[in-house]
Parts: sequence; C-alpha cells; structure tokens
Amino acid sequence: MGDILNNLTPEELILIKERAASKREERHCLNCDKVYSMRKDQRFCCAACRTAFARHYAEVQHDLLIEEKRRWLIEREALIHEISELRRQLNQ
Repeated sequence: MGDILNNLTPEELILIKERAASKREERHCLNCDKVYSMRKDQRFCCAACRTAFARHYAEVQHDLLIEEKRRWLIEREALIHEISELRRQLNQ
C-alpha cells in the first residue's frame, strides 16, 4: 500500500481546485483599503493586514467588555445605594 499524501476527500480536492482556478477581482483590502486582485473569498491583501485587522478587532472587543463592566459597576453601586436607602426607611 502506498503512502498517503493527504487525507482530503475527492470532493474537498475538487473544491480546492475550483477555488484556485476562480477568477480574481479587483477588491479593497479590509485593513489597508488598497485595491488588489483577489479571489472572491479573500478579504485581505496579505497576512500582515489580516493580523493587524484581527488585532484591532480584539482590541475593540476588549474595550467593549471594559465599558460594559464599567456600566455594570455603576448600576451595581446604584442598586446598593437604593437597597441601603430602602433598609434605612424600613428601620425608621
């Protein structure tokens, strides 16, 4: 029995060949916005742009989480204040 070069199915090989043979279009890179000849499934001109976009996306998500936590802390403090005020009114 011969050595197996890959574990792709014939259908997967056909999809890969179709993708490689697909016609390229002039498209804008999502990161640098320059126009490049890319396949339909490509979004970035190079790996550096893809990495920079992913890094920026992660930073935005992190900032959103921090803002959500800040709003939650403000709401929590307001609820604690409201509860203590209600307790004070009940004890009078």
